[in-house]
Amino acid sequence: MGSVEKSIQIINNNDFRSVVIVLYSVCDFTSLELAAQFLKASKKLLTKDNTFVFLVANKIDLERQRIIKTF
Repeated sequence: MGSVEKSIQIINNNDFRSVVIVLYSVCDFTSLELAAQFLKASKKLLTKDNTFVFLVANKIDLERQRIIKTF
């Protein structure tokens, strides 16, 4: 499955911001690969106008659309 990235716009105190949600399946990566993906996504998304959220779940929970752990 890899990662799925979605971007949504929110209004916070009359300020539009992008919230990027990056969803990873822990079954698809070793710990080192997952850490590298987090760092790569963080660098790509880190701007003052973006907020990003990483959601990590195992493959079965992703298929059933349940999230078991968030960061």
